[in-house]
Amino acid sequence: MDEMEELFGETADGLFAVDQNQRIVLWTAAAETLTGIKARDALGHPCHILEGRDEWGESICTKDCHIFQALRQGQPPPSDDLIVRRPDGRQVRMTFSVIPLQKGSAQAIIIFRENRLRGWQEIVDRATAQLPTPPPTAALHVRLLGPLSLILQGCSLDSPPLTRPKVQKALKYLLAHYDRKVPKEVLMEFLWPEEDEEMGYRNLRVLVHTLKGALEPHRPPHQPSHFIGQEGGCYFFRMDAGVWIDVDAFQKHLREGEEAEKQGSPAQAIIHYEAAASLYRGEYLEEDLYEDWCAAERERLKELYISLLTKLSAFYAAAGHYEGAIDRLRQALAKDPCRESLHRNLMRYLWWAGQDTEALRQYEACRRSLAEELGIAPLPETTRLYQRIAQDLGDRRP
Repeated sequence: MDEMEELFGETADGLFAVDQNQRIVLWTAAAETLTGIKARDALGHPCHILEGRDEWGESICTKDCHIFQALRQGQPPPSDDLIVRRPDGRQVRMTFSVIPLQKGSAQAIIIFRENRLRGWQEIVDRATAQLPTPPPTAALHVRLLGPLSLILQGCSLDSPPLTRPKVQKALKYLLAHYDRKVPKEVLMEFLWPEEDEEMGYRNLRVLVHTLKGALEPHRPPHQPSHFIGQEGGCYFFRMDAGVWIDVDAFQKHLREGEEAEKQGSPAQAIIHYEAAASLYRGEYLEEDLYEDWCAAERERLKELYISLLTKLSAFYAAAGHYEGAIDRLRQALAKDPCRESLHRNLMRYLWWAGQDTEALRQYEACRRSLAEELGIAPLPETTRLYQRIAQDLGDRRP
């Protein structure tokens, strides 16, 4: 064992060796640092003192675990991810690899490391430092997530014509369809469904003229609009003319985050997802919550927002940054308090963070929300997780 300790003792990964009876015969300094278990408390004891569990809290480290079953049968032992509770109550996700030995008193060497994103704090700091702002080259900055906001060359645009209901409604409709051309017939039907075609078109020409003037108060007479284009009987916002819209930026950051995930770059994914989350200031066109025409898009964007918060929470949990994971899930639950999977993940991360009592309270919050809003009880897997946390808490109480 002295030779093995000299060989592996300086590695940054945790490492221990076990004999044929699963007793620990080597326990390195790195193993002590990662698990919080002192060598004097590990040497000579069965390796299942680690109490490794899966994410549901079910025990994996047992007297007859699948790793030793494979070793005894001469099969390649599997690598595994385990959740290990340290003596200080913190739970860490670790990846284990097993090296079988043919000679000597040790049967196998187990190498493990914390399964986390390296330098997550730097990643979060970079994400915070890079929160998106409208580019200075954009002449018109539009925010549709939350209260409608228009900033023209640095000044808030709230001229009286824009407060007229029909003008504002037309403006919102064109902004909501910023990526396409809207036929005049569609706008006429949207704004004046009861008017005949001739009157509707006359009203539309007057309204569009008013809207152009409100958006460009200093535009010379008879000059074409810089922002609102007209082509083939259609109206549209000219995005190439320096218009920045938060919904467009939100979706671009989402796409870039997904691409970073595909490329295996979680740090870049986090930066883009945090940027997208910062743009979601509130419900899409929240001043029109009871308008049918924008309800589907509002729901779609809210789903995207909840999805990205869920992804961020998973990234942070994998990094061991449980407070960040917990915070993102609470933001998601504020948008959908009946999403049981979010409650379940929040319970799990609270538990891993050592906040067992808070995890149990979260189950009660889940149960109340489901009962009051949907008239249903939590799923069996949610209740099973609650029972496992309660049992774990009870086991550790004096």
